[in-house]
Amino acid sequence: MFLFSSFFSGDDFYNGFLGPSMIYTSGIWHTENDTLEQAQINKMELIAQKMHLKSGETHLDLGCGWGTFINYCAKNYGTKSFGVTLGRNQTAYQTATAKEEGVYPQAQALCMDYRDVVSHNVTKDITFDKISCLEMSEHVGVKNYPAFVKQVRTMLKDDGIFYLQIAGLRRAWQFEDFNWSRPHSHFASPRLADKRIHERTQV
Repeated sequence: MFLFSSFFSGDDFYNGFLGPSMIYTSGIWHTENDTLEQAQINKMELIAQKMHLKSGETHLDLGCGWGTFINYCAKNYGTKSFGVTLGRNQTAYQTATAKEEGVYPQAQALCMDYRDVVSHNVTKDITFDKISCLEMSEHVGVKNYPAFVKQVRTMLKDDGIFYLQIAGLRRAWQFEDFNWSRPHSHFASPRLADKRIHERTQV
């Protein structure tokens, strides 16, 4: 499937359109002069505040990609943040950047399916204070969504917070929504969107 093969494309390929932040989710522009990188920082900070992150808390990010968000949380909020990704290259990238930033293993990406969190030797005994999922749940598939939400609940403390960000859901289901991964017909480019937004503000 495209989803799996695309995960293993080189990091330089993704850096070409994601930029230094290496974040594959939407950003937040506060001003027309914000760059893509600043928009991603704005987004990470807003989410961290909405989750009321506190030093020493355990945090799980489902679909962490290259781990920029878990690095950010560990560095700026003192959390013990774990990320889950299917990409081996993403896991290696996060490990390297976390070590550079001095937050490894306080921030740690694990290469596995989100369903394996409850059985993985590193995470199976942790009940998390906070769980985040940024534009990954679309890949779960409609028929698997109840089980997905139920698992999140079992991994979360009774007074914990689950932050869910969804890029889009259909009002009416389509056949491909029932699949674990849906082939992508094209690449979304936040950097291109950044350029277009800038051009529109100059008119």
